[in-house]
Amino acid sequence: KMKTTCKIHFDGICIYFESVIRASTAGKVILVILNLIAWPGFFFIATIIPGSEIKSFIIPLVIYFLFLVFVLGRYSAWNFWGKEFVRINTKSVSYSRSYGVIQTKEKIIKVSRPGYSYEHIRTYGDIKYGKIHLFDYDENNNPKTIFETAVLVSESDAETILGYVNELFTNKFMENRDFSPINLN
Repeated sequence: KMKTTCKIHFDGICIYFESVIRASTAGKVILVILNLIAWPGFFFIATIIPGSEIKSFIIPLVIYFLFLVFVLGRYSAWNFWGKEFVRINTKSVSYSRSYGVIQTKEKIIKVSRPGYSYEHIRTYGDIKYGKIHLFDYDENNNPKTIFETAVLVSESDAETILGYVNELFTNKFMENRDFSPINLN
């Protein structure tokens, strides 16, 4: 059962959200078993190769090792400790991801005419989860995807985030046009 969480903060200038992976217990058990088989398997194979034949096994061993680190290791770290950090403002979208002890460098993408959408991917229990897509329109009004969330976000969290996006860009529009806010008092 998937239980991702999302912390959302809006300060009037930027929208911040941190999504955290909460993989199922069964999925974590399977990953632990795969790691307990694959890593000792690598060391066993590496130690039983006769020294005179090591040259002919070097490429397969390197490929196996790279698979262990960059596929199994990365996937395991993401499912145990994965987090995604996103910041949206009127000029850019910034994001980084954490794999526990390893954090990716923050990537900043400039935007001029942003747009967004929500794509429903899965339903767990009564909760719908999906991806938030952010895109930028070019001079011909064609959307170009600039970012999509790696962590599936609940529909209610996505509605909150996209509501803040609407508010942020409505405020920018008002400031650019020197409109004063409407007051019904």
